Amino acid sequence: MASLQFTNLPRRGDAVLGVKGAQGEVLYVKQESIESAADIPSDLYEIEGVVLKRRGNKILIAALSEANKKWSDRYSFALTGYTLDGTEQSGVLSVREASDSWAANHDYTITYACETVAELIEALNAYFAANAPFTTQDWVAIDNGNGGITLHFAYTDYRQSSYDTGKTGFTLAANLMPDVVALANIRRRHGGTGGEGVLSSWYRALAYFRQDLSSATYNPSTDVTSKKTNYPICLPGYLGHSEYRKTGDVYDDHCAALRAIYGEGEEGWLRFMKSMLPVVPTDFGNMGMHDGLERTKVLALKRYSSLTLTDKPLCPAADYAYTYGTSCLPAGRWYLGTVEDVYDMLDGIIYGTVNDRKADAVNAMLLKLGGMAISNGSHFWSCCRNGSSRAWFAIGSSGFFDGYVMCGSLGCRPLSLLTLR
Repeated sequence: MASLQFTNLPRRGDAVLGVKGAQGEVLYVKQESIESAADIPSDLYEIEGVVLKRRGNKILIAALSEANKKWSDRYSFALTGYTLDGTEQSGVLSVREASDSWAANHDYTITYACETVAELIEALNAYFAANAPFTTQDWVAIDNGNGGITLHFAYTDYRQSSYDTGKTGFTLAANLMPDVVALANIRRRHGGTGGEGVLSSWYRALAYFRQDLSSATYNPSTDVTSKKTNYPICLPGYLGHSEYRKTGDVYDDHCAALRAIYGEGEEGWLRFMKSMLPVVPTDFGNMGMHDGLERTKVLALKRYSSLTLTDKPLCPAADYAYTYGTSCLPAGRWYLGTVEDVYDMLDGIIYGTVNDRKADAVNAMLLKLGGMAISNGSHFWSCCRNGSSRAWFAIGSSGFFDGYVMCGSLGCRPLSLLTLR
């Protein structure tokens, strides 16, 4: 059995152990002093996870496991446009449905004769309970607490939030979690700011963007005139030798201005790709959100009920992370990472582009401890909202941050931010 070497200055890849019988007390063990979980006396310690980053006296750690969860289980609209005068009225809900693979809107006319909001809610729910696709999508009408009506339903396809609407007597306006503000702004090292496109994984991005890509988003079809690009550019496009940018036998070169800044050849492209990394640490934009535990708690405490379900978590990804716990670090100490946290988690992860669990320090330790690997090829949710129906995530296929529809089921790795004694 190896002799454990404890440290007060933990590094990325070191093990995190909880002292049994002392809730909240953790110790850090140098990665090179552990060969396997069998080296850890189980009567003294429990395994908490692995160190991701030291930020001064704060230590970001990752749990041993993860799961795929939706960011939001429901989507909702505020209903307006109705008439409450006791006479027969009608309104149309135009919705997408699974019967045609969500391809087109279908109009459903709801007739009512009501004088109060409560009566209309009762009439709507009676209709929803008796008619597809409202039954299969679990639609429900509720009082929003301010004298208005909210409609919400099982969120299973992005086209529900994009195309569902009201007609002829009904108007729908998205109102999902209005207290959770959306922001899409990250500063790159080249000085530019904006939404999606900033790198989330250096190794995954290099692997993906070395290939020749047809999309003009990643392989410009017009001349690039500013170094402040929103998205990475594939290597052949940067070099001006892309097979997708040819006129006859002549290559169309649209990146000469970038090469004048960063240099020719692959070395120049690598310098350009480094300019697409986020500025961290910072207090600017999404990377300036340092309150992951508080944000996750807000999301995890949100609940919903419907005509068929009672007291369910609205935000499964946040609920999973916030309710994760161990004896030493119980539920309420773990959270779904911010964009900054997810970047710090993936920074240095080689496993995924290299099929070797020992390729990087974090995965080597997770392997020793019996934990699930962190792959740079996996998609990971953050706790930060990106838009009305989207939240920030790290794209495992191409290695940059983007917004993804909240109904998607993506990776959730519980994190915890500890304070050094």
